[in-house]
Amino acid sequence: MSLNDSTAVILCGGSGIILDNDTGRIPKALIPLGDRALVWHIMKRFYLFGVKKFVLACGYCNNEIRDYFIDFSKYNLDIAFDQKDNTIKYYGQGEDRDWQINFINTGIEANTGARIARLKDYLRDEDSFFVAYSDCISNINIKDLYDNFKNNSRTACVTGVKPIYRYGEFICNDSEVTDYNSMSQISSEKGWINGGYMLLSNKIFDYINVNKECCLEKEVFKQLVQDKELELYKHNDFWCAVDHQRDVNYLNDLWYKNNMVWLKA
Repeated sequence: MSLNDSTAVILCGGSGIILDNDTGRIPKALIPLGDRALVWHIMKRFYLFGVKKFVLACGYCNNEIRDYFIDFSKYNLDIAFDQKDNTIKYYGQGEDRDWQINFINTGIEANTGARIARLKDYLRDEDSFFVAYSDCISNINIKDLYDNFKNNSRTACVTGVKPIYRYGEFICNDSEVTDYNSMSQISSEKGWINGGYMLLSNKIFDYINVNKECCLEKEVFKQLVQDKELELYKHNDFWCAVDHQRDVNYLNDLWYKNNMVWLKA
């Protein structure tokens, strides 16, 4: 299967986040980033490399996520409404209107492994598929990730990133501090963490199950490592996880400065 024929699964089922001046939780997938929802930006990254088929593994606020895309043209494109015959004409590029999106309710409480397992019937024709979280923005090279996966023939290829230390990093020789980096990337080779962009072979279904406790990042990754079926794709460029209001502010600041590196191939 080629990159252009690939499907990207976006995990959108989490319980959401409370933003400043908000009285309730909003699903992370729908956090406003510029004039689009966060999940749109993640899907757009895949689209820049030719991926047009998406499966959204929904849970919390399932209907709101569906409605965002179903009503996307209505609220994001210029339109002409003819009251006489009740017709609507849409203006604008609308390049993302050729996306094919499946919205699958994978449950409110399911962990990540369970959510993917519950998509098996919708991915039965895929020999491999992408998986991404709905709260990680990156300028990852999707083609490089795909090629790395195909060249190594393992069950899973996970993007490794080195997050920015918010409080600075002490470089030590035993107890002696030899250097200090403010807001630097983790420097140790041991500092790679899961960046939230993965490629999985359909063999992954031998490792996961639909029980809500099944967590991809814990027992599944550990078993894949033991079986030598997990590959790391190292990404040293832009990456941001949206966990707090400050992350939203940071990304929106980049948006308004026209510095959206994740929207450039």
